[in-house]
Parts: sequence; C-alpha cells; structure tokens
Amino acid sequence: MAARILNSAELRGKKVSPGNVAYFTVLHARCGRRSYAAGSPDVFHPKNRMRNGEPASFDETVKEDEFGGEPMLLGDVFSNQQEDPVTKAARKLDWEQFVATLNERGRVVVTALVDGGQLKEVAARFQVSTSTMNTAATSSP
Repeated sequence: MAARILNSAELRGKKVSPGNVAYFTVLHARCGRRSYAAGSPDVFHPKNRMRNGEPASFDETVKEDEFGGEPMLLGDVFSNQQEDPVTKAARKLDWEQFVATLNERGRVVVTALVDGGQLKEVAARFQVSTSTMNTAATSSP
C-alpha cells in the first residue's frame, strides 16, 4: 500500500515525505480501506456488506424467538436500557424551572403526587379540605 501511495505521488510529480507516506498507509490500513479501490476490497463498500450478510438497517431481525415471542432486532442489541445522562440533566433543569413557577402549596402538591403521595395528606398539612387541594392541583400552572 505504501508503494502504491509513493508511486502515485511520483507519477503526478509531487514530492512526499516518508512520514506522510507512512501516516496515510497506517490511516488506510487502520480503517480497513485500501487506497487503490472503492469496490469489493473496501470493507465498507455496500456490495461487500450485502455479500457478507450484514444488516442494512437497525430494524432487521438478528434472532427469531424460538417460543414465538418478539424477534430481536439489531437496534435492540445496541440499545442501552438506561436513560441518557443528557436527557436526565435536561429533565432536571426543566423540573426545577417548573417547580420555581409554583407557589408553596403547588410545590407541595406536585411533589406529593410525583412521590406517589395522596392529596389528603397534603390537605392535612395545610389544614384545608381535600376538595380545596384538588382545586389547587388542577389550577396550578
């Protein structure tokens, strides 16, 4: 490969340093491509990928379930079941902005509902009726 790069440069009358030849040779070898072809020797060429049976889409079936369940898709293989940290951070920022717009009673109501609490507990804390808390819960921004 290095000889081809050097020969190509000499045929075009360009001067190249040995370091440049070595750099581009390693670069081409590392990514699996060849400098002299864009066809089947190139591992990323679509024809080569199709010949080797590589899936073209993340929606293609990787494995059929032998018990009649849902098939495993390529996207499922690479998916991460955990939530993206960026999404978590953005949601937390949105939540903090939302809670900042509420009055004290609204904050307590929303926090209680998110935590799985009941409005009657919040009503007892503020010494109001449950229907008042229901009104506060539906009228908060």
